[in-house]
Amino acid sequence: MELMKSLLLKLIIASFLVIIFVRDIVVAQDDYYINTYLATDSGIFRNALLKIDLRSRRVADSLAFYINGEFLQKRPLSLANFDRGNYSLDFIINGLSGKNSEMTGQVNTHYFVINNRILNIVRQDSLIGAQLTRIRQVRGDSIFVDLIDDQSGGWRRANYRMERNGLDLREIDRQLPHQNDHIIIGDYRDPITINNMGNRKYYYDLVDGEMAVLFAADSLGTILNEHIVGNISQETIIIGFNTRDSLIYYATLKFKLLSTDPEYSSNDSIRNEIIRLNANSFVVVDSLSLEPGIAYFANEIGAADFVGDLLVYYFSKGDGYKRFDPAYMLIFDTRTNEATWLRVGWR
Repeated sequence: MELMKSLLLKLIIASFLVIIFVRDIVVAQDDYYINTYLATDSGIFRNALLKIDLRSRRVADSLAFYINGEFLQKRPLSLANFDRGNYSLDFIINGLSGKNSEMTGQVNTHYFVINNRILNIVRQDSLIGAQLTRIRQVRGDSIFVDLIDDQSGGWRRANYRMERNGLDLREIDRQLPHQNDHIIIGDYRDPITINNMGNRKYYYDLVDGEMAVLFAADSLGTILNEHIVGNISQETIIIGFNTRDSLIYYATLKFKLLSTDPEYSSNDSIRNEIIRLNANSFVVVDSLSLEPGIAYFANEIGAADFVGDLLVYYFSKGDGYKRFDPAYMLIFDTRTNEATWLRVGWR
């Protein structure tokens, strides 16, 4: 009898722990973080991090940074393989012309270590005299970046390590870029990776600076399929890969630039639509109308994220660094073909 009670108690505890574990996973999957700018009552703009609850399609929380400057990336850098993925890293560059930036005579890259669970800053510091331009790779606690050194005025490749004690970035190495740092696949140079499936990798690139081409290549770099997606000078383009249904989703949308006089926008021949491609053959499966309503954006191209069955894309490109325009995020449910356009601050 006592043995039965003991076993029953262990089963109840185990079930309870499983429920908590699954709930934490669901919550983590439903949370999506973006960098934006928020307007204050005094008319100034604050750099801010927003937590988006994808399940309810709303802004769940926000975190203001009381340092001005332009974000390095539109989303904070996830440290998924560092300390159980509890932290992310954000960078703001200040000191030169840029979005919400101040001309101070010296460029600095400010970094913020953020606790994802309670959305607060646990450490902030600066890389003095360094302008980060790109995150190349994150591997464990190592972060590989491109930067411009303020003293030498030249491009550098640097490696930083996130220290577990103190949560600060320590520079490990800095060197000049090398010719073999580039990825060449066929005629494409440094294409943007979308996803992998088996021995295939999927990319997009701009040909002649404006024609967007989607392509797949095998592990040897042989191009298997190519598909012209659109022209970035005429339309906004987003591309995503859904591993759940093995379909490629790409959208073409009209853009609007208000900084020009007269304003410049896509012509009426551009259709707001989302197209689905078979990932193996690149054959068009179907297309759907995708009307953004009052949402508008600059001409940009980017890779969409898939969170479960949701295609998620944040339109962050500004219409000139001296002006602020409404920022929007697309959440497209691939099960119901329902699109939500969420207002998320300013770009």
